[in-house]
Amino acid sequence: MTLLLRVSSKSKNYQGLADEISAIEPPIWMALRAGYLRSRGREVQVIDLELMPLGIDGDTDRIEIFPIGNHPSAFIQSKEGVESLKNSLIVSGFKNILVWERIPDFGEETSPAWDLFPMEEYRAHNWHCWGGIKRTPYGVIATSLSCPYNCKFCCIKSFYEEYREIPIVKVMEEFDYFHKHCISNIKIIDELFFYKPKRVENICREIIKNDYKFNIWAYARVDTIKPKLLPIMKEAGFNWLGIGIESGNEKIRKQSFKGSLSNKKIKEVISEVKDNGIHIGGNFIFGFLEDNLSSMQETLDFAKDLNCEFTNFYTMMAYPGSQLYEEVKRRKWELPSTWSGYSQYSYDTCPMRTKFLNNEDVLSFRDKAFKEFYTSTRYLTMIESKFGLKTVDEIRQMTKIQLKRKLLGDVIENSRKPDRATYVCPKTENQAV
Repeated sequence: MTLLLRVSSKSKNYQGLADEISAIEPPIWMALRAGYLRSRGREVQVIDLELMPLGIDGDTDRIEIFPIGNHPSAFIQSKEGVESLKNSLIVSGFKNILVWERIPDFGEETSPAWDLFPMEEYRAHNWHCWGGIKRTPYGVIATSLSCPYNCKFCCIKSFYEEYREIPIVKVMEEFDYFHKHCISNIKIIDELFFYKPKRVENICREIIKNDYKFNIWAYARVDTIKPKLLPIMKEAGFNWLGIGIESGNEKIRKQSFKGSLSNKKIKEVISEVKDNGIHIGGNFIFGFLEDNLSSMQETLDFAKDLNCEFTNFYTMMAYPGSQLYEEVKRRKWELPSTWSGYSQYSYDTCPMRTKFLNNEDVLSFRDKAFKEFYTSTRYLTMIESKFGLKTVDEIRQMTKIQLKRKLLGDVIENSRKPDRATYVCPKTENQAV
Protein backbone atom coordinates (compact mmCIF):
# COMPACT_ATOMS: atom_id res chain seq x y z
CA MET A 1 0.00 0.00 0.00
CA THR A 2 1.13 3.54 -0.75
CA LEU A 3 0.38 6.20 1.86
CA LEU A 4 0.09 9.80 0.68
CA LEU A 5 0.61 12.49 3.34
CA ARG A 6 0.16 16.24 3.44
CA VAL A 7 1.78 18.12 6.29
CA SER A 8 -0.01 20.63 8.49
CA SER A 9 1.61 23.98 9.18
CA LYS A 10 -1.33 26.37 9.07
CA SER A 11 -0.96 27.53 12.67
CA LYS A 12 2.69 28.39 12.08
CA ASN A 13 2.15 30.06 8.72
CA TYR A 14 -1.09 31.89 9.55
CA GLN A 15 -0.98 32.39 13.35
CA GLY A 16 -4.43 33.52 14.59
CA LEU A 17 -5.81 33.67 11.06
CA ALA A 18 -5.70 29.86 10.88
CA ASP A 19 -8.58 29.39 13.33
CA GLU A 20 -11.44 30.87 11.31
CA ILE A 21 -10.20 33.21 8.57
CA SER A 22 -7.88 31.26 6.28
CA ALA A 23 -9.09 28.66 3.82
CA ILE A 24 -8.35 24.94 4.08
CA GLU A 25 -7.91 23.87 0.47
CA PRO A 26 -8.22 20.26 -0.65
CA PRO A 27 -4.82 19.05 -1.93
CA ILE A 28 -5.42 18.52 -5.63
CA TRP A 29 -1.94 17.22 -6.47
CA MET A 30 -2.20 14.56 -3.79
CA ALA A 31 -5.68 13.65 -5.04
CA LEU A 32 -4.35 13.36 -8.59
CA ARG A 33 -1.51 11.14 -7.41
CA ALA A 34 -3.99 8.94 -5.56
CA GLY A 35 -6.12 8.62 -8.69
CA TYR A 36 -3.08 7.82 -10.80
CA LEU A 37 -1.85 5.07 -8.47
CA ARG A 38 -5.28 3.58 -8.02
CA SER A 39 -5.86 3.45 -11.80
CA ARG A 40 -2.75 1.27 -12.01
CA GLY A 41 -3.95 -1.22 -9.42
CA ARG A 42 -2.11 0.20 -6.42
CA GLU A 43 -3.90 0.34 -3.07
CA VAL A 44 -3.79 3.88 -1.69
CA GLN A 45 -4.34 5.53 1.68
CA VAL A 46 -4.43 9.32 2.03
CA ILE A 47 -3.95 11.35 5.19
CA ASP A 48 -4.28 15.13 5.08
CA LEU A 49 -2.79 16.24 8.38
CA GLU A 50 -4.60 19.56 8.08
CA LEU A 51 -7.76 17.64 8.97
CA MET A 52 -6.94 14.02 9.75
CA PRO A 53 -4.88 12.25 12.45
CA LEU A 54 -1.79 10.30 11.49
CA GLY A 55 -2.55 6.59 11.48
CA ILE A 56 -0.49 4.36 9.19
CA ASP A 57 -1.91 1.08 7.90
CA GLY A 58 0.21 -1.97 8.67
CA ASP A 59 0.40 -2.89 4.98
CA THR A 60 2.10 0.39 4.04
CA ASP A 61 5.31 -0.21 2.10
CA ARG A 62 5.75 3.24 0.54
CA ILE A 63 5.08 6.78 1.76
CA GLU A 64 4.88 9.91 -0.38
CA ILE A 65 4.83 13.35 1.26
CA PHE A 66 3.17 16.32 -0.41
CA PRO A 67 3.56 20.01 0.38
CA ILE A 68 0.73 21.97 1.91
CA GLY A 69 -1.28 24.09 -0.50
CA ASN A 70 -1.56 24.11 -4.27
CA HIS A 71 1.03 26.75 -5.21
CA PRO A 72 4.84 26.55 -5.16
CA SER A 73 5.16 29.36 -2.62
CA ALA A 74 3.01 27.33 -0.23
CA PHE A 75 5.42 24.41 -0.56
CA ILE A 76 8.35 26.65 0.29
CA GLN A 77 6.63 27.89 3.44
CA SER A 78 5.93 24.39 4.75
CA LYS A 79 9.18 22.66 3.83
CA GLU A 80 10.30 22.51 7.45
CA GLY A 81 7.13 20.56 8.22
CA VAL A 82 7.85 18.23 5.32
CA GLU A 83 11.40 17.57 6.45
CA SER A 84 10.47 17.01 10.10
CA LEU A 85 7.67 14.63 9.11
CA LYS A 86 10.01 12.63 6.92
CA ASN A 87 12.61 12.41 9.69
CA SER A 88 10.03 11.20 12.23
CA LEU A 89 8.86 8.51 9.80
CA ILE A 90 12.43 7.34 9.28
CA VAL A 91 12.92 7.11 13.04
CA SER A 92 9.73 5.00 13.15
CA GLY A 93 11.28 2.52 10.76
CA PHE A 94 9.90 3.56 7.36
CA LYS A 95 12.52 3.51 4.62
CA ASN A 96 10.72 3.93 1.29
CA ILE A 97 9.78 7.63 1.53
CA LEU A 98 9.42 10.10 -1.33
CA VAL A 99 9.07 13.85 -0.91
CA TRP A 100 7.64 15.59 -3.97
CA GLU A 101 9.86 18.57 -4.78
CA ARG A 102 7.97 19.44 -7.96
CA ILE A 103 4.38 19.13 -9.09
CA PRO A 104 4.19 15.60 -10.51
CA ASP A 105 3.11 15.04 -14.10
CA PHE A 106 0.32 12.48 -13.85
CA GLY A 107 -0.84 12.57 -17.47
CA GLU A 108 -4.03 13.99 -18.87
CA GLU A 109 -5.95 10.77 -18.20
CA THR A 110 -5.75 11.16 -14.42
CA SER A 111 -8.72 12.28 -12.31
CA PRO A 112 -8.40 13.30 -8.66
CA ALA A 113 -9.55 10.64 -6.17
CA TRP A 114 -11.69 13.05 -4.18
CA ASP A 115 -13.69 10.17 -2.70
CA LEU A 116 -10.72 9.45 -0.41
CA PHE A 117 -10.84 12.93 1.15
CA PRO A 118 -13.24 14.52 3.70
CA MET A 119 -14.49 17.15 1.25
CA GLU A 120 -17.14 18.40 3.66
CA GLU A 121 -14.37 19.58 6.01
CA TYR A 122 -12.46 21.75 3.54
CA ARG A 123 -13.19 25.44 3.92
CA ALA A 124 -13.36 28.25 1.39
CA HIS A 125 -11.76 31.66 1.97
CA ASN A 126 -13.88 33.90 4.19
CA TRP A 127 -14.36 36.55 1.47
CA HIS A 128 -15.34 33.91 -1.11
CA CYS A 129 -18.51 33.30 0.91
CA TRP A 130 -19.36 36.77 2.15
CA GLY A 131 -23.05 37.47 2.20
CA GLY A 132 -24.08 34.43 4.21
CA ILE A 133 -22.80 31.58 2.00
CA LYS A 134 -21.72 28.47 3.88
CA ARG A 135 -17.94 27.96 3.52
CA THR A 136 -17.99 24.17 3.45
CA PRO A 137 -17.58 21.97 1.49
CA TYR A 138 -14.92 23.33 -0.83
CA GLY A 139 -13.39 22.07 -4.08
CA VAL A 140 -10.53 23.02 -6.38
CA ILE A 141 -10.09 22.46 -10.10
CA ALA A 142 -7.08 22.87 -12.39
CA THR A 143 -7.76 23.76 -16.04
CA SER A 144 -4.12 24.51 -16.90
CA LEU A 145 -0.65 24.05 -15.44
CA SER A 146 2.12 26.60 -14.95
CA CYS A 147 1.84 30.12 -16.41
CA PRO A 148 2.45 31.67 -19.85
CA TYR A 149 4.05 34.76 -18.28
CA ASN A 150 7.41 35.21 -16.59
CA CYS A 151 7.12 37.66 -13.70
CA LYS A 152 10.48 38.22 -11.99
CA PHE A 153 9.17 37.56 -8.49
CA CYS A 154 7.33 34.31 -9.27
CA CYS A 155 8.79 30.83 -8.78
CA ILE A 156 6.10 28.81 -10.50
CA LYS A 157 8.23 27.80 -13.48
CA SER A 158 10.59 25.91 -11.17
CA PHE A 159 7.76 23.62 -10.06
CA TYR A 160 6.00 22.94 -13.37
CA GLU A 161 7.01 22.30 -16.92
CA GLU A 162 5.95 24.93 -19.43
CA TYR A 163 2.37 26.14 -19.57
CA ARG A 164 -0.11 23.59 -20.86
CA GLU A 165 -3.87 23.24 -20.84
CA ILE A 166 -5.99 20.38 -19.56
CA PRO A 167 -8.60 19.26 -22.11
CA ILE A 168 -11.98 20.85 -21.48
CA VAL A 169 -13.64 17.43 -21.40
CA LYS A 170 -11.48 16.58 -18.35
CA VAL A 171 -12.21 19.94 -16.75
CA MET A 172 -15.93 19.33 -17.11
CA GLU A 173 -15.60 15.91 -15.50
CA GLU A 174 -14.39 17.73 -12.38
CA PHE A 175 -17.28 20.20 -12.46
CA ASP A 176 -19.66 17.24 -12.95
CA TYR A 177 -18.20 15.49 -9.91
CA PHE A 178 -18.54 18.52 -7.66
CA HIS A 179 -22.11 19.16 -8.85
CA LYS A 180 -23.13 15.57 -8.10
CA HIS A 181 -21.60 15.79 -4.63
CA CYS A 182 -23.17 19.17 -3.79
CA ILE A 183 -19.83 21.02 -3.67
CA SER A 184 -20.63 24.52 -4.93
CA ASN A 185 -17.72 26.63 -3.58
CA ILE A 186 -14.94 26.16 -6.13
CA LYS A 187 -11.53 27.68 -6.71
CA ILE A 188 -9.88 27.35 -10.09
CA ILE A 189 -6.26 27.07 -9.06
CA ASP A 190 -4.72 28.01 -12.43
CA GLU A 191 -2.07 30.66 -12.07
CA LEU A 192 -3.91 32.46 -14.85
CA PHE A 193 -7.36 31.14 -15.78
CA PHE A 194 -8.37 34.18 -17.84
CA TYR A 195 -5.70 33.79 -20.51
CA LYS A 196 -7.37 32.57 -23.72
CA PRO A 197 -10.80 34.20 -24.04
CA LYS A 198 -12.30 31.53 -26.30
CA ARG A 199 -11.28 28.77 -23.92
CA VAL A 200 -12.77 30.68 -20.98
CA GLU A 201 -15.98 31.14 -22.95
CA ASN A 202 -16.20 27.44 -23.84
CA ILE A 203 -15.81 26.36 -20.20
CA CYS A 204 -18.41 28.88 -19.06
CA ARG A 205 -20.89 27.80 -21.72
CA GLU A 206 -20.50 24.16 -20.70
CA ILE A 207 -21.27 25.07 -17.08
CA ILE A 208 -24.30 27.12 -18.16
CA LYS A 209 -25.54 24.35 -20.47
CA ASN A 210 -25.55 21.91 -17.55
CA ASP A 211 -27.34 24.44 -15.33
CA TYR A 212 -24.78 24.04 -12.56
CA LYS A 213 -24.97 26.46 -9.65
CA PHE A 214 -21.47 27.21 -8.46
CA ASN A 215 -19.73 29.94 -6.48
CA ILE A 216 -16.41 30.14 -8.34
CA TRP A 217 -13.31 32.28 -8.13
CA ALA A 218 -10.27 32.32 -10.41
CA TYR A 219 -7.17 34.37 -11.24
CA ALA A 220 -6.93 36.89 -14.06
CA ARG A 221 -4.61 39.62 -15.29
CA VAL A 222 -6.02 43.05 -16.00
CA ASP A 223 -4.63 42.95 -19.54
CA THR A 224 -6.26 39.58 -20.37
CA ILE A 225 -9.81 40.40 -19.24
CA LYS A 226 -12.24 40.76 -22.14
CA PRO A 227 -15.31 42.76 -21.09
CA LYS A 228 -17.65 40.93 -23.49
CA LEU A 229 -17.04 37.68 -21.57
CA LEU A 230 -17.90 39.07 -18.14
CA PRO A 231 -21.70 38.49 -18.40
CA ILE A 232 -21.08 34.87 -19.47
CA MET A 233 -18.68 34.33 -16.59
CA LYS A 234 -21.17 35.74 -14.11
CA GLU A 235 -23.91 33.49 -15.46
CA ALA A 236 -21.59 30.48 -15.06
CA GLY A 237 -21.07 31.29 -11.38
CA PHE A 238 -17.82 33.25 -11.43
CA ASN A 239 -18.45 35.61 -8.51
CA TRP A 240 -14.84 36.60 -7.82
CA LEU A 241 -11.69 37.28 -9.83
CA GLY A 242 -8.30 37.47 -8.14
CA ILE A 243 -6.27 40.08 -10.00
CA GLY A 244 -2.57 40.81 -9.50
CA ILE A 245 -2.25 44.58 -9.71
CA GLU A 246 0.87 44.47 -7.51
CA SER A 247 1.95 48.12 -7.49
CA GLY A 248 0.36 51.53 -7.83
CA ASN A 249 3.55 52.80 -9.47
CA GLU A 250 3.41 52.28 -13.25
CA LYS A 251 7.19 52.22 -13.66
CA ILE A 252 7.63 49.49 -11.03
CA ARG A 253 4.89 47.37 -12.62
CA LYS A 254 6.59 47.56 -16.00
CA GLN A 255 10.00 46.61 -14.55
CA SER A 256 8.46 43.52 -12.98
CA PHE A 257 6.85 42.34 -16.24
CA LYS A 258 3.33 43.05 -15.02
CA GLY A 259 2.34 44.86 -18.20
CA SER A 260 2.27 48.47 -19.30
CA LEU A 261 -1.35 49.38 -18.56
CA SER A 262 -1.82 52.77 -16.95
CA ASN A 263 -3.51 53.19 -13.59
CA LYS A 264 -6.39 54.82 -15.42
CA LYS A 265 -6.88 51.79 -17.67
CA ILE A 266 -6.66 49.39 -14.71
CA LYS A 267 -9.33 51.38 -12.92
CA GLU A 268 -11.57 51.20 -16.00
CA VAL A 269 -11.23 47.43 -16.25
CA ILE A 270 -11.84 46.93 -12.52
CA SER A 271 -14.98 49.09 -12.74
CA GLU A 272 -16.28 47.06 -15.67
CA VAL A 273 -15.76 43.80 -13.78
CA LYS A 274 -17.66 45.17 -10.81
CA ASP A 275 -20.45 46.50 -13.04
CA ASN A 276 -21.04 42.93 -14.19
CA GLY A 277 -21.60 41.74 -10.63
CA ILE A 278 -18.21 40.07 -10.24
CA HIS A 279 -16.24 40.93 -7.12
CA ILE A 280 -12.51 41.66 -7.13
CA GLY A 281 -9.78 40.24 -4.96
CA GLY A 282 -7.01 42.75 -5.62
CA ASN A 283 -3.42 41.72 -4.91
CA PHE A 284 -0.74 44.28 -4.05
CA ILE A 285 2.91 43.89 -3.06
CA PHE A 286 5.07 46.19 -0.96
CA GLY A 287 8.83 45.89 -1.33
CA PHE A 288 9.75 45.80 -5.01
CA LEU A 289 13.43 46.48 -5.66
CA GLU A 290 12.76 50.12 -6.51
CA ASP A 291 10.17 50.71 -3.79
CA ASN A 292 10.58 53.51 -1.28
CA LEU A 293 8.08 54.91 1.20
CA SER A 294 6.63 57.20 -1.44
CA SER A 295 6.03 54.46 -4.03
CA MET A 296 4.57 52.11 -1.42
CA GLN A 297 2.21 54.91 -0.42
CA GLU A 298 1.24 55.16 -4.11
CA THR A 299 0.33 51.47 -3.98
CA LEU A 300 -1.77 51.89 -0.86
CA ASP A 301 -3.50 54.97 -2.29
CA PHE A 302 -4.25 53.11 -5.53
CA ALA A 303 -5.69 50.18 -3.57
CA LYS A 304 -7.93 52.60 -1.68
CA ASP A 305 -8.99 54.24 -4.92
CA LEU A 306 -9.93 50.92 -6.52
CA ASN A 307 -11.70 49.86 -3.30
CA CYS A 308 -11.85 46.19 -4.27
CA GLU A 309 -14.21 43.98 -2.31
CA PHE A 310 -11.19 42.17 -0.91
CA THR A 311 -7.57 43.27 -1.02
CA ASN A 312 -4.46 41.24 -0.26
CA PHE A 313 -1.44 43.21 0.88
CA TYR A 314 1.78 41.21 0.57
CA THR A 315 5.44 41.89 1.12
CA MET A 316 7.89 40.96 -1.60
CA MET A 317 9.48 37.55 -1.10
CA ALA A 318 12.45 36.36 -3.15
CA TYR A 319 11.16 32.82 -3.54
CA PRO A 320 13.73 30.15 -4.45
CA GLY A 321 13.39 29.39 -8.15
CA SER A 322 12.45 32.94 -9.14
CA GLN A 323 14.58 35.42 -11.07
CA LEU A 324 14.33 37.74 -8.09
CA TYR A 325 15.87 35.12 -5.80
CA GLU A 326 18.99 34.97 -7.96
CA GLU A 327 19.21 38.74 -8.03
CA VAL A 328 18.96 38.98 -4.24
CA LYS A 329 21.72 36.39 -3.87
CA ARG A 330 23.94 38.41 -6.25
CA ARG A 331 23.35 41.49 -4.13
CA LYS A 332 24.12 39.48 -0.96
CA TRP A 333 20.92 40.72 0.66
CA GLU A 334 19.08 39.03 3.48
CA LEU A 335 17.06 35.87 2.84
CA PRO A 336 14.95 33.91 5.34
CA SER A 337 16.84 31.45 7.50
CA THR A 338 13.72 29.29 7.93
CA TRP A 339 11.22 28.02 5.38
CA SER A 340 8.37 29.56 7.35
CA GLY A 341 10.19 32.85 6.93
CA TYR A 342 8.77 32.87 3.40
CA SER A 343 5.22 32.88 4.78
CA GLN A 344 3.45 36.23 4.66
CA TYR A 345 1.69 35.80 7.99
CA SER A 346 4.16 33.82 10.08
CA TYR A 347 5.91 35.08 13.20
CA ASP A 348 9.36 34.82 11.61
CA THR A 349 8.37 36.20 8.20
CA CYS A 350 11.34 37.85 6.53
CA PRO A 351 10.46 39.94 3.48
CA MET A 352 12.96 41.25 0.98
CA ARG A 353 14.54 44.64 1.50
CA THR A 354 14.57 47.21 -1.30
CA LYS A 355 17.26 49.52 -2.62
CA PHE A 356 16.01 52.19 -0.23
CA LEU A 357 14.28 50.41 2.66
CA ASN A 358 15.17 47.64 5.09
CA ASN A 359 13.02 44.59 5.81
CA GLU A 360 11.49 46.10 8.89
CA ASP A 361 10.31 49.20 7.00
CA VAL A 362 8.56 47.07 4.37
CA LEU A 363 6.85 44.74 6.84
CA SER A 364 5.78 47.56 9.12
CA PHE A 365 4.28 49.46 6.20
CA ARG A 366 2.38 46.37 5.05
CA ASP A 367 0.81 45.67 8.43
CA LYS A 368 -0.22 49.29 8.93
CA ALA A 369 -1.62 49.44 5.38
CA PHE A 370 -3.78 46.37 6.04
CA LYS A 371 -5.31 47.90 9.14
CA GLU A 372 -5.79 51.29 7.49
CA PHE A 373 -7.53 49.83 4.44
CA TYR A 374 -9.88 47.46 6.25
CA THR A 375 -11.00 49.96 8.88
CA SER A 376 -11.72 52.80 6.46
CA THR A 377 -15.28 54.13 6.39
CA ARG A 378 -15.38 54.15 2.58
CA TYR A 379 -14.48 50.49 2.36
CA LEU A 380 -16.83 49.30 5.11
CA THR A 381 -19.71 51.32 3.66
CA MET A 382 -19.19 49.61 0.31
CA ILE A 383 -19.07 46.18 1.99
CA GLU A 384 -22.29 46.83 3.89
CA SER A 385 -24.08 47.82 0.67
CA LYS A 386 -22.97 44.62 -1.10
CA PHE A 387 -22.83 41.97 1.61
CA GLY A 388 -24.64 43.34 4.67
CA LEU A 389 -23.78 44.26 8.24
CA LYS A 390 -22.83 40.72 9.24
CA THR A 391 -19.93 40.80 6.79
CA VAL A 392 -18.85 44.20 8.12
CA ASP A 393 -18.75 42.65 11.60
CA GLU A 394 -16.66 39.75 10.26
CA ILE A 395 -14.15 42.19 8.81
CA ARG A 396 -13.96 44.11 12.06
CA GLN A 397 -13.23 40.88 13.89
CA MET A 398 -10.57 40.02 11.31
CA THR A 399 -8.77 43.31 11.88
CA LYS A 400 -8.62 42.60 15.62
CA ILE A 401 -6.40 39.57 15.04
CA GLN A 402 -2.87 40.70 15.80
CA LEU A 403 -0.06 39.04 13.90
CA LYS A 404 3.11 38.76 15.98
CA ARG A 405 6.24 39.71 14.02
CA LYS A 406 9.71 38.82 15.21
CA LEU A 407 11.20 41.37 12.84
CA LEU A 408 9.13 44.14 14.46
CA GLY A 409 9.87 43.10 18.01
CA ASP A 410 6.52 41.46 18.77
CA VAL A 411 6.86 38.46 21.07
CA ILE A 412 5.13 35.07 20.97
CA GLU A 413 4.70 33.29 24.32
CA ASN A 414 7.92 33.61 26.36
CA SER A 415 10.24 34.44 23.49
CA ARG A 416 12.84 37.05 24.31
CA LYS A 417 12.07 40.31 22.60
CA PRO A 418 14.75 41.07 20.00
CA ASP A 419 16.47 44.40 19.84
CA ARG A 420 14.56 46.37 17.18
CA ALA A 421 17.58 48.51 16.49
CA THR A 422 19.80 45.59 15.53
CA TYR A 423 17.56 42.70 14.44
CA VAL A 424 17.65 41.82 10.73
CA CYS A 425 16.96 38.60 8.88
CA PRO A 426 19.96 36.27 8.77
CA LYS A 427 22.41 37.04 6.00
CA THR A 428 22.70 35.09 2.77
CA GLU A 429 25.50 32.83 3.96
CA ASN A 430 23.22 31.51 6.73
CA GLN A 431 20.15 31.10 4.59
CA ALA A 432 18.13 27.89 4.48
CA VAL A 433 18.46 27.41 0.74
